[in-house]
Amino acid sequence: MRQKSLTQKQRNFALRFLECGNAADAYRYAYSVNKSNNATIRRRAHDVLHTPLVAEFIDQNSRKAQMRTGITVDKVLCEYAKIAFTNLPGIVNFRKGTMSLKDFEKLTQEQRACIKKFKVTTVMKLGEDRKPIPVDKVEVELHDKIHALDSIAKHLGMFIDKTETQITDKTELEKAKALFATMTPGEKLQWLKSHSQK
Repeated sequence: MRQKSLTQKQRNFALRFLECGNAADAYRYAYSVNKSNNATIRRRAHDVLHTPLVAEFIDQNSRKAQMRTGITVDKVLCEYAKIAFTNLPGIVNFRKGTMSLKDFEKLTQEQRACIKKFKVTTVMKLGEDRKPIPVDKVEVELHDKIHALDSIAKHLGMFIDKTETQITDKTELEKAKALFATMTPGEKLQWLKSHSQK
């Protein structure tokens, strides 16, 4: 007999998955796992995640959230791209060993978006005539370019970590292959990371 509605545990799992995006964490939240090992939790989480009603609930609520917020994969990737592909020389001027922020009003939206913080302090420096003159000292910190590039690469499936996992039981190997075949690229990365840390 086909299930007509979500159980309370399935609903709790789905809501938690929508919050954190991690099936194993959602499973730990919704179900009793006190004696289960990580592999069992991941397998059971995968099963719950791919239950038709749960998958449909997550898909519908995901789309609702995207429509409500206007957040799409493309928008997120564009924001990462701003950080990843904007360089410091486009934001600051370098002259005679000093650095100054370019006119903030003239920076593009992309350049502004990659600035994490900047600080301007006035210090006294000796001028050419040996008299003290006030000089602005500029500190600029950009958002993490490497993190942005890694996030883009992961989303695009550019770099997959190669990990060895020893499975001696052939039944377990077949289950692992079937599980892996149904995963999204993001789930595969999470799985590979969790298994490479053992």
